[in-house]
Amino acid sequence: MGRHGARCLSRTGTGNHETKRANEHGRAPAAKGGFGRPLRWSGPNPGALRRLKRGVESAPEDVQEIQEAFEAVRANLRSAASVFTTGDKRAARVLSQQKAEFRHREGEAIKAHFARLRRQRDATAPALDLLRDIKRLNDHLVAGAAYPVLEAAGELMPSRIADDGDGHLA
Repeated sequence: MGRHGARCLSRTGTGNHETKRANEHGRAPAAKGGFGRPLRWSGPNPGALRRLKRGVESAPEDVQEIQEAFEAVRANLRSAASVFTTGDKRAARVLSQQKAEFRHREGEAIKAHFARLRRQRDATAPALDLLRDIKRLNDHLVAGAAYPVLEAAGELMPSRIADDGDGHLA
């Protein structure tokens, strides 16, 4: 057992494949810049706390969006655990595509928020803040589980920035 009660992997007790996977996942958090660090949460949004104290309820569509985002991140947590333990490339690719889904979800929430602002003056953004936090959590799940598998398979691009045609990032 290790310092924190977790089992340590011994090089003699595992096969080459298991040792290689353990090394890949050990390097991944540092390489991805952030997965190994704890998520920082500065506490509840002060505006949201004031609204709660005044008894102002969130809009039903905000509650629905947040519940759907939590369900999606729960499913992605299960997928991330599976990808992390099995190294399945197909599942890693599917999990990595969830980042785009969360970006889309966030964009739609922002559009809906501004539409509500145009209709009524008292629309607030606590739901957007919470959705962003959920999206960030999902990003960490993908970076920690899917990216090492895709990187090892040579299927991860070094950047999302477009190539200018000369082999340089535009």
